[in-house]
Order: sequence, then structure tokens, then C-alpha cells
Amino acid sequence: MALSLALCGISDAVAQNARPVSKPASDTVLLSQSRDGDYMVRRYLVKSNGGCNSDFAVRYRINLSTMSPSLSDNGVELSALNAFIDSLATDSMMHVRSVTITGYASPDGTETANMKLAHARAADFKKYLDNKYGLSSKYDVRVDAVVDGWDSCIDGIEASNLAQRKDAVAIIRSNDDMSVKQRKLKSMKGVWNYLASNVLPPLRQADIEFDYGRDDIAETRVLVARPVPAAPAATATLVSRPATTDKSACPCGCAEQVTSVVLVEDMTNGLIIEMGEVDIDY
Repeated sequence: MALSLALCGISDAVAQNARPVSKPASDTVLLSQSRDGDYMVRRYLVKSNGGCNSDFAVRYRINLSTMSPSLSDNGVELSALNAFIDSLATDSMMHVRSVTITGYASPDGTETANMKLAHARAADFKKYLDNKYGLSSKYDVRVDAVVDGWDSCIDGIEASNLAQRKDAVAIIRSNDDMSVKQRKLKSMKGVWNYLASNVLPPLRQADIEFDYGRDDIAETRVLVARPVPAAPAATATLVSRPATTDKSACPCGCAEQVTSVVLVEDMTNGLIIEMGEVDIDY
């Protein structure tokens, strides 16, 4: 989650605040639903069982398989590892899927002895972690061993100021077996001293890698449409006017009483219609 990946490093081992999303993932659980003004707010638990990795490494002295906390940067690594394991215990959003402990040996020496040394370093580191944290009782812990080849030294040699660095790289890239490459490199005094002091020591190590997932809280905000107000209904009002006997009020000259009817609509832009009501046809 790098790992160690930036998203899933130790700094990410604390609970995160809710973040807005347009659509929750398929593996979600609805936690709550509430109204916030014109919005419907839903909070989801987004589950994740993998995808994050964090690893920590400690060094070993040459030909030894007992870890010393004071060697090199071991103290810094062990402190960071301790903080990470503490976060696993306190952060319910983190879920460890597997743990892998791997022991390593540098390429100098015989392949058989180096493989035995790599296994011993892995076992030693696992014992240290089980004694301190009870790791194997909590997680699925796997143990592995790796013997690095001489090609793992190429980057270090090329980054150096060695006068024979090109020759050294050519030896490593040749088809010679491991023992022949070592003999040729040892014959180059400056190259071998540089390898022994700067390149080989970091290869003598054991590391632990956590494969884990981290749940998250997602939030969706959906605008809720307001109902459109209905237009007010028109009402008619009958207004009676005084009767008249003026024959001129009637085009046909009759003397019948005429009552005017006024229809008034209550809408702001309504119409006013005035018409005469009589008992005879015009």
C-alpha cells in the first residue's frame, strides 16, 4: 500500500478522514445516511484486503547469522518496524494478508555456504520478531532465502570512481562461473577493496515484507432536487354593477336590465375580462 508504496507507508497507518467520491467501490458497506442542506450524504466503508506493501531490513556482519541492533542503520530500521507493528495493533482499518521474511547473503564465498548463511539469517530474524511481537502467532509468516549474484554489484561499481570499473563490470557480465568471477575481482586490489567496504555489506541482510490492505471511509454527496412550486389556480369574482334603464346602454335599444360580469384572475399577469349578461340575443 511501498512500499514501500507511498500510499501505504507508516505515515499511512493512521486512520484517514472521509473523502468525497463520485461512486463507491463494489466492495462497500453503507455506514450512515444523512441530509445536509440540499444534499443526501452517505458514508461507506470501502474494504481492501491487499495492494499495500511495507518492508524493513536489517544488516548482518560477514559470515554471521546473529543480528546486532547496533550495526549500521539497524536501530533506525527496527524503530520504524516497531512503529509499524504498533499501528497494526491500533488501526482496525489495516488487514495483513501475509508476512515474508527473507535472508540474504552476498556473492563472495561458496554458493553452498552462502545459501546456508541466508537461511540462517532468515531464521534468526524470524526468531527475533517472534520473541518480541509474537509475529507467527498473529500472521501467516513465510521464510525464504536468497544468495545475490555478482550482477547485484554492477550498479555500485558503475557509480564509483574506480579506474578499473569497466573491466570489473565486464568480468561480472561474462559467462564465467561465480568462483572464477570472484577470483578475477580479487586480483584487482582497488576494485576488491571497494566491493568489500561499500558494495557487499548491504547485501548481507534479512528483511521483512508485509502484504496488507487498508480499508477506507468514502463519502458520496447527492444533490436532492427541490419540488417545483405549483402555479396558483385562477379564481373568478363576480362583481355586480347597478342596473340601468338607459336604452343607449343596449345596442338593440331594449330597456332590459344589464348586469356586468367581471372575471378577475389572481395571477400577477392575469387577464381581466368584462362582458355583459342579458336575457335576449343581440
